[in-house]
Amino acid sequence: MMLYVYHVDVGRMLSFDMTVALSSVENLKETIQRLHQLPAANIVLLVSGGEMLTHSTQVSCYSAGTDTNPIFMFLTGDERVGPTIASGGSSGNTASAAADAADAELRRLVDESQKLPAVLETVRQRAALAQHMGELGRKEELQCERLVHEQHLQQQGWSAVVANMEDLTSEFTERFHNFCLAFDRHLQQRESYLELLRNFNEDLKQLARIPILPALMSQAQADFHGFDELLDNEDVDVEKLTTETDLVEPGTKSVEKSNSSTSPNKKLKMGHEQDDQRDEQSNSNSKSQQQQQHQLNLLQWISSKGNHAALQQMCDECVQGLETFSVEIYEKLKTEVKNIIMMANQSDVKEIKGLSDRLYRLDEFKYKIKKIVQDQREQATALQQNESRALNLRDNSVLPDLCLSHRSQLLVMRDNHIKIREYSRLIAHSKEELGRNLNTRLRRIVYIENAMSEYDNRLLFYHRCLRRAERHLSIIEQIHRAPSTYVAAVTEVVRRKIFSDEFRLWASRLSADFDRIHSEELQRRRLFNQSFDGHFLNILFPGMADMPPTFANDHPELSFDTRLPQLGRSDIELLSVQLPDLANQLQLPNMEPVLQFFVQRHELMQPEQMAHEQPEQLELAPEVGKQTVSTSTSLHVEQIERSTTTEPRLMLSTSTLTDDNAVSVQRLRDALQAMSKLALQCLAMARSNLSSLRSELERGYQDELMSSLAQMQEQWQLLSMKWKQQESKQAEELEQMRQQLLSAEEDKVRAVAQAREQLIHEHKTELESLRCRFKLMTSMERSPSDSSLEKLERPTSSASVVSLDVEQLLAQQRQDLIAQRERAVSEAIEAERALWQQRELRTQNSESVMANVSILKDVLEDKERQLDILREQNRLLTEESYQLKTRLEMLTNEDGNSWLKEKIDYLSRDKCRLEEELNLEKSKRIEMESSVAALRSSTYELGVAVVGGTLTRSKSSVSSSSSHRYITLEGCAKGDLVFVIWSIRHAQFMVVQDSQTLYFVHAGSLPALQLTAPTTQAAQPLSLGAATAVPSAQEEPNHIPLPYYAIGRVVDKEYCQARKDENRYRVSKGSKFYRIKLAPVSSRYPHRYDRLECNHSFRWRH
Repeated sequence: MMLYVYHVDVGRMLSFDMTVALSSVENLKETIQRLHQLPAANIVLLVSGGEMLTHSTQVSCYSAGTDTNPIFMFLTGDERVGPTIASGGSSGNTASAAADAADAELRRLVDESQKLPAVLETVRQRAALAQHMGELGRKEELQCERLVHEQHLQQQGWSAVVANMEDLTSEFTERFHNFCLAFDRHLQQRESYLELLRNFNEDLKQLARIPILPALMSQAQADFHGFDELLDNEDVDVEKLTTETDLVEPGTKSVEKSNSSTSPNKKLKMGHEQDDQRDEQSNSNSKSQQQQQHQLNLLQWISSKGNHAALQQMCDECVQGLETFSVEIYEKLKTEVKNIIMMANQSDVKEIKGLSDRLYRLDEFKYKIKKIVQDQREQATALQQNESRALNLRDNSVLPDLCLSHRSQLLVMRDNHIKIREYSRLIAHSKEELGRNLNTRLRRIVYIENAMSEYDNRLLFYHRCLRRAERHLSIIEQIHRAPSTYVAAVTEVVRRKIFSDEFRLWASRLSADFDRIHSEELQRRRLFNQSFDGHFLNILFPGMADMPPTFANDHPELSFDTRLPQLGRSDIELLSVQLPDLANQLQLPNMEPVLQFFVQRHELMQPEQMAHEQPEQLELAPEVGKQTVSTSTSLHVEQIERSTTTEPRLMLSTSTLTDDNAVSVQRLRDALQAMSKLALQCLAMARSNLSSLRSELERGYQDELMSSLAQMQEQWQLLSMKWKQQESKQAEELEQMRQQLLSAEEDKVRAVAQAREQLIHEHKTELESLRCRFKLMTSMERSPSDSSLEKLERPTSSASVVSLDVEQLLAQQRQDLIAQRERAVSEAIEAERALWQQRELRTQNSESVMANVSILKDVLEDKERQLDILREQNRLLTEESYQLKTRLEMLTNEDGNSWLKEKIDYLSRDKCRLEEELNLEKSKRIEMESSVAALRSSTYELGVAVVGGTLTRSKSSVSSSSSHRYITLEGCAKGDLVFVIWSIRHAQFMVVQDSQTLYFVHAGSLPALQLTAPTTQAAQPLSLGAATAVPSAQEEPNHIPLPYYAIGRVVDKEYCQARKDENRYRVSKGSKFYRIKLAPVSSRYPHRYDRLECNHSFRWRH
């Protein structure tokens, strides 16, 4: 097992021991540096998908490192290795020079072998040379496979680089979005922050006028830590900020890093460090400070440890920071970051155009090389076998022919080796080009990623500075709100003290009274239930056993508001005197309704209880026994006594209530006047706030409109650019389509001319071959001796009649065929010319319309419409051309079929007549049977279809004139002999029958008849493009298979019907036909088929 690392820059596979996979990635980089002298600091390792290998992670944690899925290595920085085939450029040049020298030596050996004499040693040397050429081809094949595989790995490595950059871009885009949101929020509050900073000195002066009340001095004696929560994290950020201040662009103001400019947080937290020298003074002056504690104000409390200067410095730094975070810098930074993101998202950076097509062509080259190498190996094996046969035979007579054959084979092998070398050079050159391209693109990727890293650091620096400034501004905001907050807290403490005292007294009384009432109710219910339980009447009164729950029986734990400072109304009056501008905020809320509720509920509870208890006691007395009456009477007496004792209290409380009401009325009047004044002040304040709010809203709305306008302008510019690009692209596509149409027109004209010439040439060749056969037959008829002519008087006369009839028939058929062909070709050419003239007129009209259009939308629609029209015209012209060509072939094929049918019929009748004459003269002309057989064989070959059943010298074959010897043209019964021929129209083998019904040969019968249908050509030429592609039904070439006819015996037939229009028999939907199964006809005359094959090859050679 090995660990594989692929160096993408060079295109080289590096292998390491598997123990390296168990170590860290850092150790792997050090191993690469030690073994291959590559700097470990510049090595970047990626896996498929774009994930980068981190230093501390173990290599085996990543699912990569095999030969098919290696770890991809790249080099960054200035030390980059150039892309070469081998490990260096010099070795690559040396290998190329060595290969050229080997090719020259091989040519020399082949040329020398051509001059050797025809001896056995020459055969041996040429066989060895062929074997050597085969081995060289095999080495080149392995080299090409390796180079192609390495280029595929380079493509995978580039995909990993692109995936890694896309991940980095998405993360960087997200961080940039968060930064923009934070900065936009800051810009929205920027004016309020500047207002706070402008009023900071006034806020400090106001704090100096606010005294700390004596009740609060115990808390004020401790060290001030009010801002610690906001500044806890600032010490950690300071170290990072000092290392990142160099990222701030020149000309901008940055925070100083010297010891003299320490942050306010440091000074706020350096109490024990800064005050060590002051401890003795503070201890010596503690008594004087205690005497002056009552004069301490809020500013002195905040600045108790010398933090006043730190607060002022923090304010100055906030002002400086807000000036640094200006809108201009923000917009400039946004523009630069967007440019980097746009550069990273460009398709030209990510995609290498044409790389997939290049690799596909390289694979084709590899397969071609493999095929050529296979041919080389077969030829070398053939030469070795010829050498072994020559050694075994020891016959020198065969050496000249054998050496001549070997000489031609060596020349072919030399040419094949030259082709292999040419393919190999193309593949090597392709790898060098890809390496240089990847090297350039990797530099661009590294530049983009370094720029994103730099801007990411700048965004992080600005973001942290912004958070730090916002924390300082929050402190300043607290200082600004401190006076109002202080006054509101004092007022709230006094209000809570009043409420808690009254609530505690009311709750205590309520719990005592309700406990007494609850106990009495429980006692009454228990006494009644003692006499009522068990009585039969309890059935009518369900629920009599229920008891009232406890509600406020226990004394509440009134421990709240015990830790509040001991503040009262006097403290509020003191602050009102010292702070007249805050007197409106020192007014206590109206608590009379709450206090009256507590007092009235307690005073009215007892009389109501008395009024409700007396009738209840009177109603319950008659229903109980003696013991119950006595108990109720005693309770009633107690209640009367208790009520008489409370009458003086009620009178006292009534008088007290009258005095309190007078006081409360006066207090309410004062409160009403104060509230009217407060309402007027609040109304004025509300009006001012409303006007400021209206101005802020208008300003914000204007800013929003301006931003939306700028955004719309950017979108308009982007759309205009896209439109221009699309327009240029469509113009290029239109020009390309025109060029393709012109090339297609030229190809079609060329194809029509070529087809015409080919048809004329084929027909001329066929007519010449038939004429030669007729001449040969005539010469054979005239060649016998005089005695033979006397003996064969009657047969000769009959043969001459047959030849004359056939010549007349052929002449007539030839004239008709030529006339029809000329007429069909002329009509096709005229129709094609008319169509192309119409297309040119339409093109001219479309161009004139396009020239006059002035609106962009109409131009785009017109271009699209013209492209669709041109594509449709091209498709229609292609289909019509193919249909015309097919029609010509169909007409020619149908004429040939009719001619064959007539000729088969005529020759069949002539065959029967000749057989009868031959049977009558067989006893006298036995010695002339061979001539008669040759004559009949020539006659059958002239008919093309009658290829079986020839005469032989044997007596049995002459006498076998049964019905099975005849080819049937009417009907197709089981056991009949039929003639099979290829139909170009239907692209199937058909049985020739004199009928409207079609008879197709079953596909399973073709191998037995030694017939093969032509294969479909799957690919179209790449130069024609998509515009010249024809439908799939027309992609089948009209090739004629070899052989294209046969004779078979009917075994079975099926009656079929076409279910759809598109079928393999090319018949319309609903057409009915027969599918015939045939068996081959056994022939005892192989020389007959040999003559047929020879004649057939002779015809195709002409």
